[in-house]
Amino acid sequence: MKQGYALIIFGAFLLFTGLFYDMVVLVVDDSPPEIAPLLPQDGDVVPELSAVKAYVADLQSGIKSVKATIEDSSGNDIYTDIPLTRVSGSNNAGNWAANLTSPITTPGNYTVKFVAMNNASLMSMVSVSFMVYTDLQGDWLINNQLITSQTQKIYSASLTVSFKFVKTSGVDDSYITAWVEDNAGNTLLTLTYQGNHKWEGSYTFAAGVYTLHLKASDGIGGDISFSIITLDFGSSKPTPSTEPTEIEWHPSHGLMILGLGLIVVGWWQLRKRGG
Repeated sequence: MKQGYALIIFGAFLLFTGLFYDMVVLVVDDSPPEIAPLLPQDGDVVPELSAVKAYVADLQSGIKSVKATIEDSSGNDIYTDIPLTRVSGSNNAGNWAANLTSPITTPGNYTVKFVAMNNASLMSMVSVSFMVYTDLQGDWLINNQLITSQTQKIYSASLTVSFKFVKTSGVDDSYITAWVEDNAGNTLLTLTYQGNHKWEGSYTFAAGVYTLHLKASDGIGGDISFSIITLDFGSSKPTPSTEPTEIEWHPSHGLMILGLGLIVVGWWQLRKRGG
């Protein structure tokens, strides 16, 4: 009888073990997730940032959450703990991303910190730095004449010359300065902002020939510089010649001389007859 009870008890144990075998799983995970930033990547220079993205993997327990924090160069949070959503792959290895509610367009240096947690509550963090920047581009004009070449020669009848810089692309106007230097690097004129991406100014020179450097900078790393080899205020204009002027012969001159001769002969004959 005792053997019968033992068989019943052992059979019940096997029965319940079979019923709950798939419901009790122990996963041992002693390593945090791996993070590989995709957008932005460390050292990126972009005109703006509108989204963040990273590849995150944890082959043992899988990914529970991914968040991102964006800081400016002073360490102030622009975005805090942005929740990323898996957009491809599996919960063990895939790409996670989030769109920013407002793109970052202000030029400067920023840091993105990606934080991932797995299902064992282990966390890892990876940070990347990037810069928001648009190359400065624009046109220089002297006396409203477009400067197109480093060797361009400009003539001016007036000693007072106007200068203009017009931005066509780049960072916000508030970052930009424009000025004129002489060949020794001395600043002759700092242009004044006129609004609508334009800077203007004028300078009065003494008569002569000058080499000028037209410069614009956004203070971040973008510069436009033109070296005008010759700005001429009339010192090289040709002086009047003192050589005798040669008269060019024309057939009409012969007719005029012949006609004058006939008039003289006719007048002489009339005078002789009258005498």
